[in-house]
Amino acid sequence: HVTGIITDIGIELGKLLYWNDPRLTTERPVRANRGRLKLLGVLVSAFFIGGTGGALGFARLGYAACLPLALVLALLAAAPLLQDLVA
Repeated sequence: HVTGIITDIGIELGKLLYWNDPRLTTERPVRANRGRLKLLGVLVSAFFIGGTGGALGFARLGYAACLPLALVLALLAAAPLLQDLVA
């Protein structure tokens, strides 16, 4: 998934650096979507930080490093699970 995000970042950076010469074309100017570029940058950064943090945590704590994330995921899954069981 990250390779696709990197590709999209490259496309948006290409648009950002593109020089629109009005003498050469009558079409719409090429514009970068800065909001999308920012979002893609945040996604790649989060992936990198999470991967690095997970690797360092596992190296120091072993499988115990997975417990906080597992607890958060279990709590997120609990509400819909309870709704299904009650209904």
